[in-house]
Amino acid sequence: MLPVFAVMKHPFAVSLLIGCVSNFVDEGTNFMPIFSFLPFFIAGHFTEEKTFHDRRSPWIQAAFLSTMLFFALIRYILICGALWTPRCHLPCHVTVL
Repeated sequence: MLPVFAVMKHPFAVSLLIGCVSNFVDEGTNFMPIFSFLPFFIAGHFTEEKTFHDRRSPWIQAAFLSTMLFFALIRYILICGALWTPRCHLPCHVTVL
C-alpha cells in the first residue's frame, strides 16, 4: 500500500480520510485499529530525518509530554463520565483488543 501513497499528491490527507472513515464503517472485521493508525504511519514515513533532529530541544519535548498528559486526562474524564463520579475505575466499559 505504501507505493500507492508514494505517488499521491496529498498522501497524508488521503490517509487521514481513510483513518476517519474506518471508524464509521467497521462492521466487525476489526480493520478500524489498522486504518486509524495509517495517518501516523504515513506522516512518519514521509518525514525527513532532519525534521526529527530539529525537534530534540527540551522545550519541544516538554510541550509534547504535557500535551500527551493533558489528552490522557481528557480521555479519562470522557470514559468515566465526569470527575465527580463516585467510584470511577479506568476500564469503565472499555474493551482492549
